[in-house]
Amino acid sequence: MSDTQKGEPTAMIYTDSFPCTAWRLTPSFKPTTVQIVREYSAKHPEWVCSDTGRLFDRRELFDTQEAAIAAGRDKLDVMGVKARKLVESMSKKSKALYAAERALQKGGAK
Repeated sequence: MSDTQKGEPTAMIYTDSFPCTAWRLTPSFKPTTVQIVREYSAKHPEWVCSDTGRLFDRRELFDTQEAAIAAGRDKLDVMGVKARKLVESMSKKSKALYAAERALQKGGAK
């Protein structure tokens, strides 16, 4: 399984030169820019702080808008796989309930 199939973005931000501008995806997958001003702490170097005081995981930040969009597409692919598996599971459960209901109507198992 490749990194993109696991939902891991391929081009996250790895800079220690602050301040810098990074791209991120909002929950609605709209790419936006944020100003990163510092690392959160030496104990947590994977987290950075924006100029508004908001914390971001470096894995959510990208150097370019194109990288953020590509990561969003990768996330959507993973979401699609999970959705198909959920639909398949629901279908199997529905069939099992239907079979149990039919057996009950024929006077079978109670």
